[in-house]
Amino acid sequence: MSIPTIPLNLSPSGGNSIVVSVSNTFTWQSDSIQNAYYLEWSLNEVGGTIYNTGWIIDSLSQHIFNSGVFINTKIYKWRVKVRNSIGQESSF
Repeated sequence: MSIPTIPLNLSPSGGNSIVVSVSNTFTWQSDSIQNAYYLEWSLNEVGGTIYNTGWIIDSLSQHIFNSGVFINTKIYKWRVKVRNSIGQESSF
């Protein structure tokens, strides 16, 4: 089994920013067999607090945030990495 590659085709906005809405669904593509994912997000500013989901055991390449996680008028950035069934991780 090969080490997972960096997830591609991040959405929303190519992983660069988040548009606040009632709920936000984040998606990505992995060319490896994904067993888990780890997603990070923060305000798009220097020195901002970085939040994360922790490792979530799931083969689906999506995460849904409920309303209230993100604040209107703020711009966020995010990234994700994946892990396969034997614990090998991709880069962000």
